[in-house]
Amino acid sequence: LGFFISGYICGMAVCGIRGVVVTLTQYFKSEPMVDYTNPDKCGGFLFFGDALIIFAGVTLRVGLLISCYILHYLWHPDVTEAILPRVAMWLWIALPFVLSLTILLAPASRANQALMNHKIQKEVELSIAIDKAKNALLQVGTDADKAEELRHEIEYYDMLRTRLHSMRVWPFNDQSNIKAIVLFVSNAYVAFESIGGLLEVGGK
Repeated sequence: LGFFISGYICGMAVCGIRGVVVTLTQYFKSEPMVDYTNPDKCGGFLFFGDALIIFAGVTLRVGLLISCYILHYLWHPDVTEAILPRVAMWLWIALPFVLSLTILLAPASRANQALMNHKIQKEVELSIAIDKAKNALLQVGTDADKAEELRHEIEYYDMLRTRLHSMRVWPFNDQSNIKAIVLFVSNAYVAFESIGGLLEVGGK
């Protein structure tokens, strides 16, 4: 019963991963609205990256709990000494990390593509607008009011381009990166503990 429950929980998580990846892939194909002036400096998608880290963390923890349950179960010696069960145990150690990275990177790569395309498009638009305003300024002649208006226009476009350049093309900030690092390092420690137990079993 315990192994059935463990497998059922893991299976549901895998189905959830597929659902999230497919749904977000379709969402980014629809060219979502990106706002490079958003205070999060991620085009308004920082919440998306934070949600991915939480989802990846939950999947990783549940997967490692299942791994620990299987690896620390009192197996019969015939089972632990056979090649196939030992290979399966090693796979159970790696699987949570693979699934967690898939959750984190597969949707984030779609966001990266959308943010990068938006950044390139806006860079071209702002460069054209600035060049147009500068050319108009050179031809304005003695009209001081028009020249001042064009200078303010150029400054405005330069300010927008500065904000565009500061926008990240991944939906993560420094705090998100720290969370992800702590998440994987802490869970890697648990995994190494399980690996140590598995090696001890193999050495007996």
